Amino acid sequence: YKPGLPDGRHPHRDTQVNDDNQDGRPLIGRGVTFEAGTLNVRSARSRIRLEKLTKMIEKDNTDVLILCETHCILTEFIASKRIINAGEVGIKAVLSTRSQNRLIYHKSFGHRIVVMRFHSKLFRITIVGVYWPAQTSSRPQQEHDDFAASLNSVLNEVSQRDLLILLGDFNATGYNWTLLSNLMDSFDLCIPQQKKFGHLKKVGTWCPPGQPLATGNCIDLLIMRRYQINMVERMQIKEPFLVTTDHKMVTARFGLHVNRKYLGKKAFKSSGSPLITAIEKPKHLTLFERQMDSEMGKLNIDSENQDLDMLWRKFKATLTQNYNRGDTQEVELRGDKPNGKPNRKERNAYRANIKKAIDDIRSTSVYDHRTIWHILHTKLGVKGTKADIPANLQAADFAKYMEELYSLDHRSSETEKPVTPEGTKNNTAAFTDPRNDPLPLPKPPDINEVYKAVSKLKR
Repeated sequence: YKPGLPDGRHPHRDTQVNDDNQDGRPLIGRGVTFEAGTLNVRSARSRIRLEKLTKMIEKDNTDVLILCETHCILTEFIASKRIINAGEVGIKAVLSTRSQNRLIYHKSFGHRIVVMRFHSKLFRITIVGVYWPAQTSSRPQQEHDDFAASLNSVLNEVSQRDLLILLGDFNATGYNWTLLSNLMDSFDLCIPQQKKFGHLKKVGTWCPPGQPLATGNCIDLLIMRRYQINMVERMQIKEPFLVTTDHKMVTARFGLHVNRKYLGKKAFKSSGSPLITAIEKPKHLTLFERQMDSEMGKLNIDSENQDLDMLWRKFKATLTQNYNRGDTQEVELRGDKPNGKPNRKERNAYRANIKKAIDDIRSTSVYDHRTIWHILHTKLGVKGTKADIPANLQAADFAKYMEELYSLDHRSSETEKPVTPEGTKNNTAAFTDPRNDPLPLPKPPDINEVYKAVSKLKR
C-alpha cells in the first residue's frame, strides 16, 4: 500500500517516482551536487564510432548528458546508464543511476527536443535537451521559425518554481541567434558562459573544418533562468574522450547555495526606480485602487466569447460601485463622521481662513470689486455667486453670511455664543449649510447688492 492517489501516485507529483528515492541520494540538496553536460558526437553510424560512443557513455561521470546528432539508435540501458532516444538522427539523453531514481517523467517533441523532470525535496528540476537545426542553403527559414515556436510552447509548460536547464547544440549563429535572443528575453533566460563565467565567454565549442581553434563558435550552450544562475557552481569546456568529433563537451555542476553576486536581474522584480516600486506596493494604493484591482480580477474578460458592449457596461458599473465605496471608506479613515461633518482641526482651519479673508477685504478699496471677489475666490473657495448665496438673504445679511458660510460648524448649542460681525446687532438668524439648502438655485446678486454689502462690512 502506498499513500496518495488510488493508483499509488503521489498527489503532488506528475508521475510516480521510483522506490529507490527513499534510499538513494537526492539529485540536489544541502551539500549534494549534480553534473549535467552536452556533446555533439556528429555521427555514430559506423561500428567503430558506435563502440567508442558506448565506452564513453559507460565511463562518463555526469548525471545527465545530452547527445546531439548521433544518427543511431542506442539500447535502453548501457551498463548502469539509461538511454532516452528522441529519434534516430536527433537527440538522446543519458541518465546515471541517481538521476534515473529521481526521474518523474520524460517526453520527446520530435527528434530535436526532449524534456525531463526530476524530483527534489525543495523544488523540481526540468532539463530540456535541444538540437537546433543548423542554417544551410537547403533549409528554409520557416523551419527555424517553427522550431523556435515549438520550443517556446515547451517552455510555457515549465513551472516557474522549477530549476530550468537547457542543454544542447543551439547552432546559435546568424538568424538562429536572433531567434534564440528573443526567446531568452521572453523567458528571462541567460547563458552562464557569458553572464557568470567570463573566462569561457570567448571559448568556442565548434570549429569550422580547416580553421584554427581561435575562430571557433560558441554554439553548444547551457541556458537557464537569470535569477537561478547562482545554482551553477562550475563550468567546463573540454575535449571529449574516446569520441572523435569537431565539437567540445560542455559540463556544469549545480549546487544548492545562494551567491547574490551573480543573482542578476530577477524576473519578478520591477526594473523601475525604488520610488516607483514603493508606490506600486499594495499598502500605498488607495482603497479605490485596491478594490478595483480585486473586482477586475474577478471579471472574466474574454473578448472572443462575450459581447464587448456587455463587458463595457459591466466595467462601468464596477467602476462606479467601487468609486462610491472607496470614497465612503476614505472619509471614514480620515476620521470624518459618516454624515460628512469635518473634525475640529479642519473647522479651526476654515475659521482662520475666514478671518484672514475679512481682514483682507477691510484693507481693500470699496470700489475695487475685482480684488474683493478674488479674495473670496482664493481664500474662501467661492466658485460662483449663484451656487453659494441663497435667495432668501438680502444685502444686509451678506456680511454675516460670508462669516458663517465656511465655518462648517453644524452643531447647534444653546451654550455657544453666536459670532456677531463688527457693526451689526446681536440678532442672528439661523443659517444652514448651502450644500443642504432645499431651495432652488438663486439668481446671481445685483451689483448694487454687492456694493452695499461690502460697504457695510467695511463699516
